[in-house]
Amino acid sequence: MLNKVESEERGFKQANLNRGDVLIELIELNSSLTPKKLLENQPKKTKIDGFFKFGFRVTEFDKWVDALKKLKVEFYGDVVTDGLSGKRMLLIYDPDGNRIQIFEK
Repeated sequence: MLNKVESEERGFKQANLNRGDVLIELIELNSSLTPKKLLENQPKKTKIDGFFKFGFRVTEFDKWVDALKKLKVEFYGDVVTDGLSGKRMLLIYDPDGNRIQIFEK
C-alpha cells in the first residue's frame, strides 16, 4: 500500500496500491449505496446493471497468488487454466464482495 487518503469534505476514501509495475487506485465515495441496500425491497435474484467483475493481467502470477494467500484474501474458487489461451487465472473478492480476476500474462 502506497498511501491512504480520507477526505470527509470531498466525500471519498482512496487507497493506492503498488506491486512491481502495477499501480491500482481504489476510490470509495461516501455517497455510494451498497448493493444490499439497493436490493432490500426487490425480488430475490434481482441484479443491478453494471460491472460483473474486472481483471488485471499480471507478470509473476505465482507470486501474486502467494501474496494474496498470505494476506488472507478470499478466493472465489481455485486457480484455473483457460482452455483457449493456456493461461492461468483466478477470482478473488474485494472487501465489499466484488469479484476481481487476476490473469497470467
